Amino acid sequence: MFRFLASIFQRLAPLRNPKPVAKVKDSPDAFAQLNEVAPLIAVRDAASHAPATTAKVLPFVCREAILNRAERICGYEFLLDRPMQARFKDRGVGIRKTYDHLLMRELTRVGHGSLLQDRLTMFEIGAASMVGGIPNKLPRANSVIFLNAPNDPIQDQTMMGKRIDALNGAGFQVGWSWQKAAELSMDALTRCRFVRVDTTAFDGIELKELARRLARLNRANGEPRIQLITRNVQTVDDFQMCFRAGFDFFQGPFISSFKSWKGPKSDVDRLRVFGLLRRLRSGAD
Repeated sequence: MFRFLASIFQRLAPLRNPKPVAKVKDSPDAFAQLNEVAPLIAVRDAASHAPATTAKVLPFVCREAILNRAERICGYEFLLDRPMQARFKDRGVGIRKTYDHLLMRELTRVGHGSLLQDRLTMFEIGAASMVGGIPNKLPRANSVIFLNAPNDPIQDQTMMGKRIDALNGAGFQVGWSWQKAAELSMDALTRCRFVRVDTTAFDGIELKELARRLARLNRANGEPRIQLITRNVQTVDDFQMCFRAGFDFFQGPFISSFKSWKGPKSDVDRLRVFGLLRRLRSGAD
């Protein structure tokens, strides 16, 4: 494993400054370059399984589209490709830090900020990776760093709040990757601009309740409001359910498929089903 990590950093060094890119809005050249250095995740997956016809080395970094409520692509999440993720999955904290710093180093190298213009750049790191610091050359404008923690009760809420403050002070927007057990205190949560949940980890009732909870928090605290993102959206039903619940942004295989996001009306109204389930759970007739 460590020999593999050494080969990665040898390949990356020396770290060069990102090449300047002309700031032309929606420039075809800029997006061609973006596709070269950080292809869409579906394209990268297809390329990794294609027969090797050239000696071209595929990039480490790929991206996944983020959809807003106007059904427009407003940004991308950047992450290491699936083969690289598999090497780091379920490893210890030290290996997770290596993953995170490799991702940030690659983002600094490809110069994603100038390629995306006013679109959001999102990426996720473990909260413990804050200890090693954030690269100074990592673009701040429109960059959202999602903090992730193990799905266990957070022991030191004060420290987590300080880490969020440090990122805000450095010019980043901060998001929290919500898990059932690892809940932030309300004080720390109000310092975040985004909360993101994995659609597959919660049922519809829980997703709607989370949306209501954040809506109440936003009404109590005013601007800037916390915006809610659902990731790993698999189907049109998932998308429509989260859209109706009031989520602000959406990502996942269904969004990346570029099919009609409205889709045909499902034969099953999932919101009514979840409502019936709630009544059954409460013992209602």
